[in-house]
Amino acid sequence: IGSNAFCESDISNLKIGKGVTTIAEAGFGSCENLTSIIIPDSVVTIGPYAFSQCTGLKDITIPDSVKDIGKYAFSNCSSLKEVIIGSGVTYISSSAFYGCTSLTNITIPNSVITIEGDAFYGCADLEAVYYDGTKKDWDQISIQSDGNQYLLSANFYTTDSIVGTYGDYTYMVVNNKATITKVDSKIEGNIVIPDTLDGYAVVGIGSKAFVECSNSIEVTIPN
Repeated sequence: IGSNAFCESDISNLKIGKGVTTIAEAGFGSCENLTSIIIPDSVVTIGPYAFSQCTGLKDITIPDSVKDIGKYAFSNCSSLKEVIIGSGVTYISSSAFYGCTSLTNITIPNSVITIEGDAFYGCADLEAVYYDGTKKDWDQISIQSDGNQYLLSANFYTTDSIVGTYGDYTYMVVNNKATITKVDSKIEGNIVIPDTLDGYAVVGIGSKAFVECSNSIEVTIPN
């Protein structure tokens, strides 16, 4: 699919036939009515700006055949909530998901070796990163921190993570240390963050952990 092939068209649903290997630069850029995409497992390259400013797009699954996600490929897809990246992707380019302000969940495979700067710039609603590998594997990825603060501060789940619930708290355990990821929305009054949960030392409070708590509360965080 060539450069600008469907750019700014009124297409609403897209199913790309098998045999297509490349979606070139801005192939579907600014298709604001596009709400769903099926990308076949023959596609190897998603080029720069391929789906940029597809503001109606809500979710995307990138097949295992894709190796690279180009610069600004899904930038400013402001309705995009969930992204599943297939196990063939090794490289997430600069600004690939720039300005995806509704993005809440992303699945990243352990094939990824590089995440460039600004790849997730402005993704302030990002709550959960699901990584198909261990914490040790994740630490080996080259991640440029500039513009990726929301990726790095989101609740992070790996194959060796433990997720549990204790009282009003949902927590995640990595390396035998717990991070509170969610607090019951009905909690109220004076609360003290516990030192331990199910025997695991509490070392952190995750992104948006208290976001659903609408009652008046006072919180004490111990030393």
